[in-house]
Amino acid sequence: MLVSNKANAGALLMATELNVPTLVLKRGGFNHSGELLDDLKHFNFDFIALAGFLWLVTAYLV
Repeated sequence: MLVSNKANAGALLMATELNVPTLVLKRGGFNHSGELLDDLKHFNFDFIALAGFLWLVTAYLV
């Protein structure tokens, strides 16, 4: 799965072409609700890599 905060990120197009699920985040939903957590529960993750991720990771994700 590829998660991005930029809807026009080129990586999203590449992921879609490779049938990799994608999700675009909005900062408000990321910081103040479990919206992202609800979306991620649909997938079976062992870990999450935050490459180039500059937002403060909120406690509910840790």
